[in-house]
Amino acid sequence: MSTDFSTPRPFTSAPTDWQLWLVFLSTILVGLVLWRLMPAGFAREIAGSATAILSFIVFYPLVEEILFRGVIQRELLTRDIWRRRISGLSLANLGTSVLFMLAHMANQGLFWGVSVLAPSLVLGHFRERYDSILPSILLHFLFNLCYLFAGL
Repeated sequence: MSTDFSTPRPFTSAPTDWQLWLVFLSTILVGLVLWRLMPAGFAREIAGSATAILSFIVFYPLVEEILFRGVIQRELLTRDIWRRRISGLSLANLGTSVLFMLAHMANQGLFWGVSVLAPSLVLGHFRERYDSILPSILLHFLFNLCYLFAGL
């Protein structure tokens, strides 16, 4: 088990990555908690049509990950100052996640904006861990899918 967070791993090692499994299982658990605690049908608006569902589960995560992790975070990581780490998180990840939070806050309000900060940090971590946005895209699909199922 490597603790060197600065050395990217090949994505082929994902099936044996305990961190990825932990996030996967935690996401399922959070989905179950949302399903129990939130009012029934809180995500019905999203499930109003096949286009809305596809957009929420596939299109939005794909576009967001390409923009935030694929362009912004990648570009920040080319500069030494943004590669510095605080508690294991790069400044590039922190900065990208704050921008991600502000973008959600502008469109969906304060609560929603703040609630995406932790998942954004996780997505940024895996973008750096694998030097690829593919893990971030797949996790983002999963996050949105669990949210949708919890809210039906």
